Order: sequence, then structure tokens, then C-alpha cells
Amino acid sequence: MDDLHEFRPHLAPVPPADGTGAASERIDLAGRHALEVVHEDDRDLLRLSSPGDGVGLTITVNDAGIAIHLSGADVVLRANGRLAIDARELALHSREGLVLSSDADAAIQVRGDLHSEARIQRIRARLGDVDISANDDVHLRGEQIKLNT
Repeated sequence: MDDLHEFRPHLAPVPPADGTGAASERIDLAGRHALEVVHEDDRDLLRLSSPGDGVGLTITVNDAGIAIHLSGADVVLRANGRLAIDARELALHSREGLVLSSDADAAIQVRGDLHSEARIQRIRARLGDVDISANDDVHLRGEQIKLNT
């Protein structure tokens, strides 16, 4: 706790830029990065910014909870152990491509239906079988069904 009190004098008050009356404190970091703490009426913000990219990390704290926003040219999450994401819903979107890869086995397991749609789909086993099984009928629909061609 004493380290925190020694560190606190480095916080510099910053006047509100938008006229809202929000109080803020700023710490200048190496490489012209900055850490800013903004106290607003209904929330507090912790912003870590870069000189070229602008705000890279924002943590918002309010009555609803804590929200974390990451932005920048590149963002990397790396863990030496496990990394778990648990949410009511999860959406991943990429504007220029998506790669899911593993150096070991991979599995997709859902309790409900699984839908896959693309312009073209290819399923390939580099070594070994492709096994398709169903508890009920297997339907193949296409303009032509070509086997061993």
C-alpha cells in the first residue's frame, strides 16, 4: 500500500476537455504513452493510450459492471496456460479473413443445431478417413453427386 501512496503524486490533474466537469488524472508513460483516469458522474474510465494509435485500452466501471475495450493496429492475447472465454453469447467477426488453427486435436461441440454456410466448402482428411455418421437419415443434395471422380 505504501508503494501506491508514493506513486500517486505522479498523477497530474487534467482539466476537462469537453466541458462536462469530469475529473481526470494522467500519468505519462514511456514512449509517449499515457494512462488517464476519468471520473464521470455515472462511470469511471481507465484509458491507456499510444501516441500514434490513440486509445488502445479502455476499462469502463459503472453500476452495470466492468467493460474492457481493446483497439489498435494489432492486438495479441497470449497465455502460457489456458485461455477461456465464457459468455451468454459470443460473436467473432473478421473483415478480411479468419483462421482457426491448433497444433493438436480440435473439437466443435454444440447442444443445438450446427449450421455451416459458405460460397464453397471443402472437407479434406490429409491422412486417414472422413467419417460421417448420423442417428437418422443422411441426405446429400446437389446438382450432381459425384463419387470417386
